[in-house]
Amino acid sequence: MGKYLQKVEDKTKYLDEHFFYEIDMMIFGISLSHQNLRTESLSHQNLRTEIVLLHGRNLIEFFFRTSAEVNSTDFEFTTRTTSDWKDYASIYKNISEGLSHMGKRPLLDTEKIGWPLSKIEKKILDIARDFLITLKPQYKFQHYEKLLDLINGELNIREIGGAPPIPPPVRWPLIPGC
Repeated sequence: MGKYLQKVEDKTKYLDEHFFYEIDMMIFGISLSHQNLRTESLSHQNLRTEIVLLHGRNLIEFFFRTSAEVNSTDFEFTTRTTSDWKDYASIYKNISEGLSHMGKRPLLDTEKIGWPLSKIEKKILDIARDFLITLKPQYKFQHYEKLLDLINGELNIREIGGAPPIPPPVRWPLIPGC
């Protein structure tokens, strides 16, 4: 358990600010991918991909990296397993290498190296939804329902195979005074 969040109020504030931000930005990046990419420049494609991968990697750290300052165990999330980490470890490694512009792998070549962006998005959204569904009542934060709706909406779109309209991103600060 992290040493930074001892009080329930601090934990709910963390979820409302940081966890919500990571999911919101990842879904914003995903929503950009629903647009017609034929008219998009390579820079725009890279930006969209980087948004998804950067925030996805941050979420993987939250769920699986016990060395992180704050992680899901601080919220008594115990449904993940060692085999779950094996699935996410390769995604995490590939994202880290792909985000390094000086790395060996081209960022947008996700299909060729066997980790298509759509599968990465779904895996991360699945565990985020599991986390929220199993979150104990004392940790439910101000934007809990909105975040769960965003995740469920994106996952439902994948099940029916349609492209949604582009949702407006939630702009910060969400919390007055931040």
